[in-house]
Amino acid sequence: SGGYASNCIFTSNTADNRGGAIYKGSADSCIFRENVANEGGAIYDVYATKSTFIDNLAHKQGGAMQGSSAGQCTFIGNSAEGFSGAAFNAYVVDCTFINNTAAHAGAVGGGSNSASNCLFLGNSALDDGGAVYGYTVLDSTFIENHAAQGGAMHTGSVNNCIFEENYAYNVGGALMETYAVNCNFTNNTANKGGAMYQNSAKNCIFTSNTASEGGAMFNSHSDNCKFYYNTATKDGGAIYEGGADSSLFRYNSAVNGGAVALSDALACTFYDNIAEEYGGAAYRSSATRSLFQG
Repeated sequence: SGGYASNCIFTSNTADNRGGAIYKGSADSCIFRENVANEGGAIYDVYATKSTFIDNLAHKQGGAMQGSSAGQCTFIGNSAEGFSGAAFNAYVVDCTFINNTAAHAGAVGGGSNSASNCLFLGNSALDDGGAVYGYTVLDSTFIENHAAQGGAMHTGSVNNCIFEENYAYNVGGALMETYAVNCNFTNNTANKGGAMYQNSAKNCIFTSNTASEGGAMFNSHSDNCKFYYNTATKDGGAIYEGGADSSLFRYNSAVNGGAVALSDALACTFYDNIAEEYGGAAYRSSATRSLFQG
């Protein structure tokens, strides 16, 4: 049980433990600004709809909220000193997350929850998961999120999502340890794995991603994916230390292995890939039933 708030404004409220503004209940069409708590800076275990959360803070987790769910809400500039700058362990749908920050999971994370039809823009994490950590994400868009690893997301799965211009200072410009299906990756960057690090992708398109090794993928596997114009400043224009089945590689480039390096290719097609030194298409890799054409 709990209270119900509608068309209310909550500003600069504080709780030593949970829910700086509201603890348990529901909120509709409310504004929460600059509230503070240890967990759930603005709300804790509250079902929120059509509400806006701005500059709320959690000392531990859930900068704006913890628990329950949010629908058609907007989260801007919320932060957590630990986990999940906007929402911790909450189901979110039709929400927008802008410029939220945390040590881990800049926007949402924690638990086995999901996010669907959401926009993640400019969120950041000091460590991992610039926008998301440990969720299942559907039909969402990630733009300009960043972290040390997993610029957009760390751990979980994504389906039918778009990743553009996310970056990681270390590995996985868009994704780390996250399984991707039917997604598009464009202009993501990292030191290793411009778009993806340590997992696999199916029916995805990778375009113009960049890294020192593995312009699109590092230590990852592709199944029926397409790679265009990905670049590595060292080895593996598209893939480094991974594998590919039934995938297309075109116009990728690197110093060694214009398309793939230290990787295995099965039933793949390679067109017009370029290497500055060795292996225009493949470098120190194996290929079976594949087509190479320059």
